[in-house]
Amino acid sequence: MNALELVDELVWIAKNRGDSISRQLADIVRQQQAEINQQQDEKKALYNLVAEQDKKIIDLAFKLAYAERSNEIVLEVNTRSRP
Repeated sequence: MNALELVDELVWIAKNRGDSISRQLADIVRQQQAEINQQQDEKKALYNLVAEQDKKIIDLAFKLAYAERSNEIVLEVNTRSRP
């Protein structure tokens, strides 16, 4: 039984037996499930943000390596062209 099935059972008990505690418990379970869903959405959003940042870091690392190699080549050419 998952949380939503439990809520359904609690609501049934509350309706058929007049049990206000079951209704309160159902409301609590619904609220907790809503919080869990929100946290899962936030977790997915953070995961996507981290993945995007990882791509940017890799891209910048390649650009840095390319720039460093370009500087090395320029230095080699300048050193060779001097008498």
